[in-house]
Amino acid sequence: MARVNNETTLVSTGGGSNSLRTTVPMWIIEQFKLTAGEKLSWKFDVGEDGELCVRVTPQQK
Repeated sequence: MARVNNETTLVSTGGGSNSLRTTVPMWIIEQFKLTAGEKLSWKFDVGEDGELCVRVTPQQK
């Protein structure tokens, strides 16, 4: 799969929470055939240069 650079915007979840949310880009939804209500597993790694790498894995349907 080719690397794609996209930007999304973080927005407040509201209700007094400090959490933020963003939209999963359509190309990711199409690539993994995701549908509403499915679960994603998130893994974070920090590189030596301080870069944050995020691995998102769709869970079994």
